[in-house]
Amino acid sequence: MSKFLRHFFTLLLIIFCIAHLTVAQVTFSKGWGPGKRAALYDSECRINPKSLALMFHTIMAEVKYLMACDHQATINYLQTVEH
Repeated sequence: MSKFLRHFFTLLLIIFCIAHLTVAQVTFSKGWGPGKRAALYDSECRINPKSLALMFHTIMAEVKYLMACDHQATINYLQTVEH
C-alpha cells in the first residue's frame, strides 16, 4: 500500500472516531421555560466545595501513598535481583 493511501486511511479512521464520539441528541421545547425534566434538578442539590476539596485531597493522599509503596516495592525487587 502506498504511503499516501496509508495516511489517507489513517486520517479517515481518526475522523470517523472523532465523529463517533460527538454523537448527540437535540430536543426542542415549545417555549423559553424549563422543560419537563427540570424538576429533577433541584437547586438545593449542589456540590459543597469544601466536601469536594476534602475528597480531592483524600484521594490525592492515597494516590501518593500507593505510588510510594509501588516505588518501594520496585526498589526492593531490584535489590533482590541484583543479589
